[in-house]
Amino acid sequence: MNDKTTVKMVMERFNKSRTYTRKGFWTTWKNARKLFNNERVMANYIGNSDTFVPETFTILQSIKSNVIGGKISMNYLPTRDDQTGDTEVLNAFMDQIWEKDRTKLKASWALEDSLITGNGYLWQYVEDGLPVNLYVPTEDNFFDTSATNYENLRFGGYRHLTTLADLKKDMITNPDYNDEEENSQQKIPKYKNLEKIKPLNDSGEYKIGDDKTAKQLREEMLAGAPLGEDYGQEVKETDIIEIICYFDKERMIKIANRTVVILDVETPFKREEQTVDSVDDLGNPVQVTLPEIEAFIPVAPARDYVDGAMWYAKGEVEVIGELQELLNDTQNQKTDNLNYTLNRMWTLDPSQAHKKDEIQSVPGAVFTIPPGSLEQIQTASIGGDADNEMMRITSAMRRATAADELIQGASTDGTITATEVRAQLAQAGTRFGSKVENYENEFFSILGKNMFKILQIFTTQEIAVRMLGPKGVEWKNYNPGEFLGDYDVKVALDGTARVIKETEKQEAMQFFLMASKMPFVDQQVLFKMVAGKLFDKTEQELRDLIAAQPMGLPGEVPTEMGGMPQAGAGEMAQMPMSQAESQVTNQEMQGAGMNVPGMPQA
Repeated sequence: MNDKTTVKMVMERFNKSRTYTRKGFWTTWKNARKLFNNERVMANYIGNSDTFVPETFTILQSIKSNVIGGKISMNYLPTRDDQTGDTEVLNAFMDQIWEKDRTKLKASWALEDSLITGNGYLWQYVEDGLPVNLYVPTEDNFFDTSATNYENLRFGGYRHLTTLADLKKDMITNPDYNDEEENSQQKIPKYKNLEKIKPLNDSGEYKIGDDKTAKQLREEMLAGAPLGEDYGQEVKETDIIEIICYFDKERMIKIANRTVVILDVETPFKREEQTVDSVDDLGNPVQVTLPEIEAFIPVAPARDYVDGAMWYAKGEVEVIGELQELLNDTQNQKTDNLNYTLNRMWTLDPSQAHKKDEIQSVPGAVFTIPPGSLEQIQTASIGGDADNEMMRITSAMRRATAADELIQGASTDGTITATEVRAQLAQAGTRFGSKVENYENEFFSILGKNMFKILQIFTTQEIAVRMLGPKGVEWKNYNPGEFLGDYDVKVALDGTARVIKETEKQEAMQFFLMASKMPFVDQQVLFKMVAGKLFDKTEQELRDLIAAQPMGLPGEVPTEMGGMPQAGAGEMAQMPMSQAESQVTNQEMQGAGMNVPGMPQA
């Protein structure tokens, strides 16, 4: 495919995607971003007051913190019995990559886009042999309009602005050159045809401002005009270049100013099956078969409310946008009513109109007008009706998004019962759990798999990995030859992890109450098992806690454990249920976060 044909193909797909989103989504996205940034979009009441109640911002930040506020656990698991690499080393290495790339921070930006517009994106690429991520705002992406999910996505891409000087700085290693004597490799320019690039305003089809970037749209929304219109005093407008980056499962293409192909290569995001020379642990030469990695598009989509027949999803703001504006209208009506009540209005007899400038609404004022010439206009206060209406609207917004007051951390007024609290928490937890699970199974799962595939393709040397063990920092080697083939990635966000942990604690405590009464159960083993789950103690820490047992007669049950007198196993078995349970105090149960049936609760 020559450059002219390539430009035509990419631009047709780009323009089709942009037209599709402009007609169906851009107005919704624009209004959603305005509401998130406390700007009115459809005010029905126009009065003196113009207050914006930031309930949408509060709700979205609450949801965001519950979804991605804690630790993100990504565990890679083998899919075949011959994958014997130490996954603990692999997981630790991926944690290091995430920290170095600040992946969680970038993911939070994409997640916020997802909550506002319904769609957020992280693009993956390689840098120094390791996977890294690029956040691209929703409006600057384009995708196959026939796609409904990541699996059937045929192509996609994004655009950004740069300068000719920056393009010339990008260099790559010439794969056909290697100076063995100097042990160095020749660097060549990464991009071609840079001399053919014309300024945007001279391209004939497109000018700056005709198709604004997400940055320019945000600047117009927040500041009224693009802050970067001059792109800084040191950069001329004619030096700005728009780059369209296009990916499918065969090619990776970059086009400058919609007219010049500066990069057109076979997609690097795949690997054919191949056999390479290596050595075993004893240094003997062996051949290793690297399995195929099918071509993939390096993007992780974060989608909120997904319609199974659509690629673009719906965001939270679209659901509560009208309620937000109704809340603003009610607040402004209430404020104007208070102003009218406090700043009283009057009627004056027309015969005294010449003295209207003497009349002031101040204490101690003296009016030289006949009695009855001045009368107050009566205005009725709406009282608590506006407050009740605002509370009703706010409650509806929170119910629509499951961000109720308890999840947001607000205290109750004392009128809600404990049963109602548990019911609300359970309901909110279920809805949040469903949302978190959706992000885990799509966004973070695709992100984790794409990053690992890039690691498999481009990392060919052993790398030292820092690991934290019971003795402190330890170092182990990540050997890429030990992690071949497909690996499953199990993602657990902090919200899910907390639920799983609490469930495990409940089960561990129930198991302890049952097993501690059995005469054949080893109490030391039971202690280590339960304490490890309840208090996150390591095996080494628990071994250090257990004192050496005194030697006794064969078959004799020790009467002490860890220096504390304990009931014998036989006595425990014969002890009434209430007595056995009393061995673990209510205070200890509550400290472990447990709610054990049969135990009195605080």
